[in-house]
Amino acid sequence: MKKRRLIEFVLAAIMAALAGVLDAFASIRIGTYIKFTLYGLPLLFTGIMYGPFVGGLTGLVAGVITQLFSPYGLTPTTPLWLIAPIIWGLVSGLISLLFKRNYSLIKIMIMVIPTALLATIMNSLVIFLDGVIMDYPTGQTIITILIRVATSIVLSIIYIGILYIACNRLKNLLHIKQNDD
Repeated sequence: MKKRRLIEFVLAAIMAALAGVLDAFASIRIGTYIKFTLYGLPLLFTGIMYGPFVGGLTGLVAGVITQLFSPYGLTPTTPLWLIAPIIWGLVSGLISLLFKRNYSLIKIMIMVIPTALLATIMNSLVIFLDGVIMDYPTGQTIITILIRVATSIVLSIIYIGILYIACNRLKNLLHIKQNDD
């Protein structure tokens, strides 16, 4: 059991680092807050495969990594920016508990869509708060949030496709490894 838990935490660390790398080096940024990235994919995967605790912890570590290396660094709203990555791993992990590792396309959609929606809502609230603190024009903030919601929808479709393929292919491998403990 200890070996399995160690493997889960090592995988979580790798996934947190991967999320940081995807955010820093494999994302397309438009303006200050609009970003097209696969950052959430490793967090979703970890939550779905290992549950809410490991998923949430992975999100926390990934959030800290991305905040430390972001162009804006640490700000008064940094703790709030950490909530969305935690949501990616925690919520997907909680929903995955309901499905007992049965990953049909519908079930993957049920795991990804609410998770992406909640993470986007959280980030949008933080953007709004940053706009108030930094005195950004309200129109700019609203347009930014609307574009982020549209981007989130597109990314959710991509995430669903990738996770449907990956989870079903890795499920058997992970199950075999868990039985070998």
